[in-house]
Amino acid sequence: MDFPEGFDLREAFLLCELVSTAYDMQSQWKEQGKPRPAEFEWIPKGPNLNYGKPLWGADRLLCFFLEHEPYAFVATSPDGTAYLVFRGTDSDADWIENLKFDQVDYTFAPGFGKPNEGFTGIYSSMSEDILDVLSGLTSAKKLLITGHSLVEENERKAA
Repeated sequence: MDFPEGFDLREAFLLCELVSTAYDMQSQWKEQGKPRPAEFEWIPKGPNLNYGKPLWGADRLLCFFLEHEPYAFVATSPDGTAYLVFRGTDSDADWIENLKFDQVDYTFAPGFGKPNEGFTGIYSSMSEDILDVLSGLTSAKKLLITGHSLVEENERKAA
């Protein structure tokens, strides 16, 4: 198997562990009865990094109900690397968002593609919080963004 120049297998495994940590964050939220953001007590069980608070997004149900869920987090390492980590589909509300598959303009940076409407809606609901957290990372030397989509429950248990 060929890898691009600069590919770091250890870094790839770390990113995979961080995505699993994002799914575990969602699992902890469900186990706690889906509390509101201020009431959620997340205990990161991932790699030994400094973890920020969960970043919450909102699925829009039936056009007017919003269901807030923890979708992402930022973690930092002592070497100055910051990680923005997203989980993928893991709830009924997420599946409903997946059905909004029409591609729409990416209004956050015009001309940078057309993501699906469901992802755009969820990202829109959390983009300000993400940018606030990232702008506070004044000592970060590198930012890596990772995520995964459409995990199956039995895949997570096998990992």
